[in-house]
Amino acid sequence: MGGQQITMHVEELIEQAKHVRNSIDTMNYWYEKKPRGNASPTIAAAQAALSHSVAITRLIWPNPPSRDRDGNKLTGEPLDRHRWIIDRGKMMRRIVGPVDEQTWILGNRRLRNAYEHFDEYLDNFLFDIDRGKRPNVIVDTGVLPRGAIRIDGEIPTYLRLLDPELWELSLIDEKVSLPQLVKEVLTVDERAREWLRLERLKPPE
Repeated sequence: MGGQQITMHVEELIEQAKHVRNSIDTMNYWYEKKPRGNASPTIAAAQAALSHSVAITRLIWPNPPSRDRDGNKLTGEPLDRHRWIIDRGKMMRRIVGPVDEQTWILGNRRLRNAYEHFDEYLDNFLFDIDRGKRPNVIVDTGVLPRGAIRIDGEIPTYLRLLDPELWELSLIDEKVSLPQLVKEVLTVDERAREWLRLERLKPPE
């Protein structure tokens, strides 16, 4: 992988970090304007921040398929492409590191899956309700403290909830602290910008 190629990936990371910041600003705007009356745009902006954070996650921890559509192991150029992507991910982690996939929200694959495969999470959730494994107490969207509403004495499960006391975004059972997520995004953004600055100081080859 050449320097220009990795530079483009670093620039894309910086661009996605900018979108995260803009999305958080938009979320705050709608929340301050009218908290409960504007639940939908507030949640939408929070989810946009999560979406751009997931894009950063893909840049740092790519997960290309190791088999083709027929389930066969990759060979030839597809295998070369797979290895190239894995190597690119390692280079990105060296640039923005140290990062911990186990403790960082950006490294939380369950959260990434919950966002990218929300339909599957919703299917599993509703299936469990249908089979009596979970209470049928559901609220679609809310911007309020988690325990603010009780239905038949139960705190409902929210498909989407933004708790403004904790600034915690929930997608069914998966929760993310937005302040911690933004802190991580700003950290990798700062490291990426510093790498880019030093890279541009190098004399042309």
